Amino acid sequence: MTQVTPFLMFTGQASQALELYRSCFSDFNIIQLEKYPEDDVEMKGKIHYGLIEIHGQQLAVIDSPAVHAFDFTPSLSLMVEFEDRKTIESAYQKLVKRGEILMPLDHYEFARQYAWINDPYGVSWQLKLA
Repeated sequence: MTQVTPFLMFTGQASQALELYRSCFSDFNIIQLEKYPEDDVEMKGKIHYGLIEIHGQQLAVIDSPAVHAFDFTPSLSLMVEFEDRKTIESAYQKLVKRGEILMPLDHYEFARQYAWINDPYGVSWQLKLA
């Protein structure tokens, strides 16, 4: 079956980002993780390819050895729906630390509690209370 998998390209911080996501989402799971070989001096220890899962959604993850003229953009974000206030508030606090608030965690006419943020690695998240 054909499947669409969001693909997150980091530039050396993928492992740190995954540790942050593990702390934010109780059902975070690493499905596959391949590191660059030890003899690759520049990329040693970085993620060559990873496949993770958050709330049933798979995401591919890499550390790119190439420098690009682009990075993550909020025009594409990951929306996560939470069942209770405690977990959304905890995830918000962790993701926004050293990140950027696009819309603070608050009540909006379209959601009881909602936030839109960029995490410290530039990945854009929309958090919503179910």
